[in-house]
This record gives sequence, structure tokens and C-alpha cells, in this order.
Amino acid sequence: MAKFIAALPGKTPLVSILPYHNIAAHKYNKLGSIYNEFEMAGPTDQEIEFAISIFKAFNIEVEG
Repeated sequence: MAKFIAALPGKTPLVSILPYHNIAAHKYNKLGSIYNEFEMAGPTDQEIEFAISIFKAFNIEVEG
């Protein structure tokens, strides 16, 4: 993703790292599906920092 963004023409956009949420849980229940929150766990702080470091390696400004 970072490589793709860095290759876009024009000014490099600011990338926002958004927090994980389970807003879809209600939709799963409404559709009669099972929402397994453990399969869809949010990233750890270390994983977020790693993602940020990748964007920064491509000179992309990151907030989050």
C-alpha cells in the first residue's frame, strides 16, 4: 500500500491509521451470521508502529 501511495502523482497524501472497531457485529447478528471477534481482533500497538514505519520509509506522513 505504501509503495502504491508513494507512486501516485502529485502531492503525497497524509495517511491516517484508524482504530479498529466492531461496528459490524450487529450486522452479522441481524443477518443470522456468527461474529467471531477473536478472528477479527484489532492490531497490537507493535503492529501499528510497524505499519507506520513502513509508510515513513516511503516518506509518507502518517497520523494515528
